[in-house]
Amino acid sequence: MKRFFLRLGTRFSVYQFYWQLRSTLRRLRFRLSASGFRAQYSTVDLSTGVLIISSLFFTALGPIVRAALYVGCILAIPTFGSLLTQYVALPRPITALFENVDAASNSSYDGLLIGVITVIGIFLTLYFTSINTVAGTLYARVSQQIRDLLVQERVGNVYSRFLISLTIICLMLLAAGVVWELRPKSSILVIALFSCFAVVSFAKLARRVFLFFDPTLLADVVFGDLNRWSRQATISGYAWDDYSFQQYYHQRADTELKGIESLVAMAHEEPSLQREALATLLAKTATFLPNYLTRKHYIPSKSRWWGYVPHHKDWYLASPIEVGMAAQTRTSLQPELIPDMDWIEKRLCDLQLDAIRRCIADGRTSVMLRVLANQDAVFAALGYGWNVAYGEQFLTRLTTTVGAFLEQVPTTMDMNTIVEGRVAEQMQVVDYLGLFPIRLLLNLCKHAEQINTGKLTEAIEGLRWQRTDAVYRLSLPIQVVTRIEEVRRGVSFEQIAEGKVVSANWYLRMQIFQSLAEVLAEQVQLVLTIGSSYYLNTATYWLDNKKSLLAAELVSRGLEFYNKLIHHLSIIKKLVEDLETANIHTMLPWPTWDWEKIAEDINTAQKALAISLARCIPSLATTHESQELPDYLGHAVHLAGDESFATLVSNDPDTFANIFPLYFNGTLIMHDRLRKKTKDWPARNQLSASSAPLVDLAELSGYAKFYSELHQNPTLWTTCQTVWDSYFQREDSEALLETWVFILDGFRNMSLIPHRALLRQKWEMQVNAMLRSLPRKPFHINSYRLIEQYVEIIDHPSQLVRVMGSVYRDMIPSIYNGLDIFVTLYLQQRPEADKVEFENRPDLAEALERQQELDSTQQSDQAGKTNNELPDVGTDEETGEG
Repeated sequence: MKRFFLRLGTRFSVYQFYWQLRSTLRRLRFRLSASGFRAQYSTVDLSTGVLIISSLFFTALGPIVRAALYVGCILAIPTFGSLLTQYVALPRPITALFENVDAASNSSYDGLLIGVITVIGIFLTLYFTSINTVAGTLYARVSQQIRDLLVQERVGNVYSRFLISLTIICLMLLAAGVVWELRPKSSILVIALFSCFAVVSFAKLARRVFLFFDPTLLADVVFGDLNRWSRQATISGYAWDDYSFQQYYHQRADTELKGIESLVAMAHEEPSLQREALATLLAKTATFLPNYLTRKHYIPSKSRWWGYVPHHKDWYLASPIEVGMAAQTRTSLQPELIPDMDWIEKRLCDLQLDAIRRCIADGRTSVMLRVLANQDAVFAALGYGWNVAYGEQFLTRLTTTVGAFLEQVPTTMDMNTIVEGRVAEQMQVVDYLGLFPIRLLLNLCKHAEQINTGKLTEAIEGLRWQRTDAVYRLSLPIQVVTRIEEVRRGVSFEQIAEGKVVSANWYLRMQIFQSLAEVLAEQVQLVLTIGSSYYLNTATYWLDNKKSLLAAELVSRGLEFYNKLIHHLSIIKKLVEDLETANIHTMLPWPTWDWEKIAEDINTAQKALAISLARCIPSLATTHESQELPDYLGHAVHLAGDESFATLVSNDPDTFANIFPLYFNGTLIMHDRLRKKTKDWPARNQLSASSAPLVDLAELSGYAKFYSELHQNPTLWTTCQTVWDSYFQREDSEALLETWVFILDGFRNMSLIPHRALLRQKWEMQVNAMLRSLPRKPFHINSYRLIEQYVEIIDHPSQLVRVMGSVYRDMIPSIYNGLDIFVTLYLQQRPEADKVEFENRPDLAEALERQQELDSTQQSDQAGKTNNELPDVGTDEETGEG
């Protein structure tokens, strides 16, 4: 047919009418096609309009139905009121509400409703106009997430819905009055109350519009939603064990996190939001994290809430089947998807770190300090949740982030040329960094102390294993809950296979307690690692780079960390002992605790920190003193002296040799500083204050001599004596010795309580306690009228130790102290001492001489007794034996 028309067209193509006819047919065809298109388009447009209208109708149907219910209740008030008055006598003002409006007041009634509708329209117009103004000036430049937050602003949305509902109610009441003559007086009262509320609320809402110029205030909406979705993921949420809902909660939380990130990014970019608004926004972030961390153990470990990340396997550690398939197909090993349980913390902590980094770069140090201060609650929550691993990671990243700011601290030689306020801020940063591990430790121990193994045993015995949420109600750390889930899966298999739980309660209890003990051991080991590596390594790095101020501050916190660790170690021991009661079978590997090794590691770390602090003394001595900075030099010298005494007690000559020379120089520097500071004081007070470091040094040196003889370790005294001998190797050594004698004699003559007497009294009390603990033996002093007289002396080869211990076991204080020993056995033995007069010469030398005489007498007596007790054997002639 097509070929026929082609031939026909070819034949008539030479005639004009053919082309005219063809043109007419084409125009007709176009018009028919256009009419069909218009009809089709109209049909589609009509269907689209119907869909839009139906969508709007169903959207508005809810508010209309609710308003109709409210109107029905309002119109039903007269009916219920008339029934009520039949049984209860009510006053006239109340019964009047159950009546209809008089016919003469119908216009007033309708006018009231129309007026309310008009006012509401004005309110909505003003509110949305204000919102459009704010959106046009500020929100047009921001990301879509922030504009969505503005749309989701709840206060304005709720108020708008309230006004719309009130408008619909008024319209329905107006229609009911016009159509059915239903105009109850009670409706006037209800509408009046709602209208008053609308007017007052609008005044507050109008002021709230101005707050939208700070978009960070919308963070309340975001964090509220984030809290809600995280609660939904716990066992108290809706369909918490359904993977689809878990994934949905994760997606919604991810959307909220993106909104927070957009708000923080905008706060960084807008100059008006870079300080107070940004700090407030990040404070809300730090407030949310502790609340979230406390509910993490209520979320299953396999929940889709966590989000899954690929974990790539090692070729030489993967299973042979996986390796074989990958090798044969020439592909890589498929990664394993594991839950990322720290995804919320990572996102929010990254925001904090990025904010700190940008604040440092822009010079907004006040904001940076506020952000750092807020991390205290985060580390406390991490410690309480036994998530020390992430706490250590976050601490390392924090230290790296603020490193650029701390590197601006000049060396101590240049301290006179710097701005003191800047250094104070940098020292505050170091103080925060040193405080965070302490927060981890304290809250870890706090949670450990709250674990009652007796109540936990009762909870395990009464556990309903068939319930999927049972194991999460034990309120144990999430790492323990993850292991208990495996126990529950085994119990569930028993219930399916056997119809009941076969495992004994003691076995289930042992598995849970063993998991708890293993997790506790891991957390304690991580805490010890933080103490031994973070404090010491960071301080050493700063010392090597001549940042002694930073090192001194961090070491001070490190010593505080170990002091608290020693104090709270008993809590860990008690929990370990309570958990060990469940270890009644060898089928499960139980963690072992070497408490002696832990105590040794703590002691080693403390000594290393003490040495690091003493190393700061020479550099701190050159720093410029300021009231804005703590007295780091005084703190370092004080702790160095106290630690030197501790090394004497523990007989640690190596540590003593590292600390004492630095402490010696530090006390001399402190003496010079105190003399300048107290030059306007009264003479006695000035001498007491300025001479206190020197008196500490002299008394400690005397105890070095005492402990060297007590431990029979001459190295202790040799180290001390070498430093003193080097000090006196000067041309004016005689005048120097006279100065020392003057200071020490003046100290002895003081009638008032001298400065720092408490420290020296503590040393003296430790020496006295040690002397009372030493074994004693009877000591013969003389014979009078055939009566032997004995006293109790310390059984020790050193005369000094025996003299210090007196002759009675129950004598509380020794009559001599370290200052007496130093003056008697060193200063008075100096070559220059012959030309120096000691005003208050201690009688220790006479006591030592008397003790030596008594020793000689006793040795003679013992020798005589030995000779007298020799047997008289005789000779062969006297005995008559050959």
